[in-house]
Amino acid sequence: MKYALMTLILAIILWYAKNLYMYYQQQPTDRPTMTYIETSGLHIDLHSRRLTLKNPSGKLLLTGDIGKFLDQDAAFKCSEGSGLICAKWDNTATLKVLTRELQDGIICYDIQWDALNPKVVPVDSVNIGSGHWYGGPELYEQHWPINEQKVLMQPYVTNDYLQATTSPYYGSVLERYWLNSAGVGATVALDVPLHMSANAQNDGKFTFKSEYSLPYENLSSRLPHLHYTLCVGHDMKSVHQYMQKTYLGWPMDTPDIRMLKSPVWSTWARYKMHVNQEKVLQYAQEIMDHGFPNSQLEIDDMYTTKYGEFDFDTTKFPDAKTMVKTLHRNEFRVTAWIVPFANTDTNAFNEGMSRGFWVKDKRGRVPALTKWWQGVGGLIDVTNPDAVNWFVSRLKKFQKTYNLDSFKFDAGESFYVPHCITTHSQMANPSEYTTKYAALVVQFGANVELRAAYQSQKYPIFVRMFDKDSYWGYNNGLKTLIPTVFQFGILGYPYILPDMIGGNAYGWTTDSTGSVDPQSFASGDPVLPDRELYIRWMQLTTYLPSMQFSLAPWQYDEEVVEIARRMMKIHEEVVTPIILEAAKQTKEDGSPIIRPLWWLDTQDDNCLNNDSEFLVGDEILVAPVLDEGAKSRDIYIPRGIWLDEQTRETLHGPTWLRKYPAPLTTVPTFRAVRN
Repeated sequence: MKYALMTLILAIILWYAKNLYMYYQQQPTDRPTMTYIETSGLHIDLHSRRLTLKNPSGKLLLTGDIGKFLDQDAAFKCSEGSGLICAKWDNTATLKVLTRELQDGIICYDIQWDALNPKVVPVDSVNIGSGHWYGGPELYEQHWPINEQKVLMQPYVTNDYLQATTSPYYGSVLERYWLNSAGVGATVALDVPLHMSANAQNDGKFTFKSEYSLPYENLSSRLPHLHYTLCVGHDMKSVHQYMQKTYLGWPMDTPDIRMLKSPVWSTWARYKMHVNQEKVLQYAQEIMDHGFPNSQLEIDDMYTTKYGEFDFDTTKFPDAKTMVKTLHRNEFRVTAWIVPFANTDTNAFNEGMSRGFWVKDKRGRVPALTKWWQGVGGLIDVTNPDAVNWFVSRLKKFQKTYNLDSFKFDAGESFYVPHCITTHSQMANPSEYTTKYAALVVQFGANVELRAAYQSQKYPIFVRMFDKDSYWGYNNGLKTLIPTVFQFGILGYPYILPDMIGGNAYGWTTDSTGSVDPQSFASGDPVLPDRELYIRWMQLTTYLPSMQFSLAPWQYDEEVVEIARRMMKIHEEVVTPIILEAAKQTKEDGSPIIRPLWWLDTQDDNCLNNDSEFLVGDEILVAPVLDEGAKSRDIYIPRGIWLDEQTRETLHGPTWLRKYPAPLTTVPTFRAVRN
C-alpha cells in the first residue's frame, strides 16, 4: 500500500511537470534569444562560440574560440548601450561587445566576459595560424615572430625564468600586448587576473584565462571577468603605433648619454661573488692599460657582508672610499648592485620588520618571507610610501658615504612576491610590484639599470636583458639577443642594455633529472666562453644602444683586443649618433631605436620572419653572424637603396645576398641611401 501511494504521487508530479513545460513552451517569451553577434567586421557565433575578424574589405584576419567554458546553449539578449551588444547566459556569464571606430581607419572591439557566479572561469582562445605574431613576454628561448613559442598555462606575471623547473616561465619584461602582421593588435585589461598559454599541447592557440587563483588570490573581491581589446588597421605598423600610444606609452626623454656611447664594465661574469677591492682596482687598471673607455664600472654581488646591508664588507673592501676616489680620479663612474630583499640575518631586516616596511603575511602582522636565489628574507613593500622612503634614504646614505654614482637594480619581478600577502596598498595585479619598483629605481638618475619592467615605459632608463648563457643557440644564447631586442622595442622599452658580451659564463650543474641548479652559478671560476662566440657576440652588441663587458677581450689574445677596439670605435663614432637621432623620433611617437626589418615593409614575408638582421633607426642594416664556424651568411636586403659598407656597392632591394662573405673580423652592414 505504501509503495503504491508513492508511485501514484510520483506519477502526478511527472504529469504536472510535463504539462507545465508544454504550457511554457507555447507561451511567447519577452527575452529574445541570440544566435550571433555581428558588428563592422567582427562576427561571433554564439552556438559554435566561434569568433572571426575581418578587415573592411572582407579579408579574414584572425579566428578564435570563445566562451567554451559555458555549459548552456541559449543566449539571451540583454540591455544595450550606444554601440554595445550584450548576450547573457542565465546564472553563468554575460558577454558585451563594444565597437569603436577611430581616426586613421582604426577600429577597436572591446570584448568583455563577466561571470555571474564565482565558479565561472572565463577562457577565450585566438588561433595562432593567422599571420605572424609579436609581443607578449621576454622568454628563455626567445623567438621572433612568436608563433612557434610554446608555454603551458600559467599566471601572466613578471618572472625569473631561470628559476623554472618544468614549464618555461614568462620573463622579467612583459606587457599584455600582442601584434599580428595582418594588422591586428590585442591587449588584455590590466585588472584581469590573467593566466595565459601559448601553443600548449601543440594546440596552435594563444589562450587567455581569468581566474582568481594564485597569485591573484588577494584580488578576488569581484567576480571573474575577462576583458580584452582587438584593434584593426590598414597595416600592422599603424595599428602598433595606435596601440602603443593608447595602452603602452614610451620614454619622453633619453637616458644617460655616456651609457649610450661608452661600455659598462661589470665585475659579475668575470669574478662572480669573489669580487674584492684588489680585483676591482686591478680590473680598472687593465681597462685603462688597454685603452678602453667606460661609462661606469659596476661592482656586483657580493661586496656586502650580508644581503640587504647597504655597506661594503671591510674584509673584502678594506678601504672602499679610497677605492672609489681612485676610480673617479681615473675617470670611472662607479655603481653597485642592489636587490629589494634583506635576508633574515641582517640588521636591515630587523629594522624593516619593526617599522612594518616588508611585504606582510595575510594577517598583516609579520613579514611574508620570500625565497630568492641567495637566501630567504623580507621584500620591500613598494606600495608603502614610508617603506620606499626608508629604502631610498638608506641607499642615498650609502651612495653619499662612498660617493657612488648610481646602482644596478636586480630582481623586482612579481615572482618574488610571496602568496597570501598584505601590502600597504592593494595592487591591481601582481606585476604592479614591478611597476612600482621601477618608480623607486628612477630616483637614482639616468644611468641606472633595471632588469624587470611592466607598465613602466615612461621612465628614461636602461632596461637590461635577463642573464644570457654563453651558448650559440636559442637556449638563452646568442641567437636570442636580436629577438629580445625586438621584443623590448615593440613593448615600449627602446633603451636596451644587452647582457654581458659572451654571456655570463655560468658553470651550470644539473641534478639527476637534468634540471639546472640555479645556485651553481655562485661557485668557482667562470669558464671562458668560446673565442669565436665572444667575438660574434661583441660584433652584434656594437650596434645596440649600449655595450656591456665583464669578461675582458685581453683574457683571450691581442687579435680579440684589436677587434674590440675597432668595434668600440664604430659604436662611439658611427652607431651612437644614429641612436641619438632615432631617439628624437622615439620621443615623438615611441618608435623603437633598434627595428625589425618589417618596420620598412610590413607586407614582405622575408622581413616579417627575419630574426637575424636588424635596423639601427632607418639608417643602418646589420646582419651579424650568429652560427658557429660560419664565414659567410645569407642576407636579405629589404626594399630601398642600400650601400654595402664593405664592398661600397649600391644595392637595390628587395633582394637576397647568398653566402655573403663574413670572416671573423667582419660584420656585414649596409647604409640606407637617401634620394
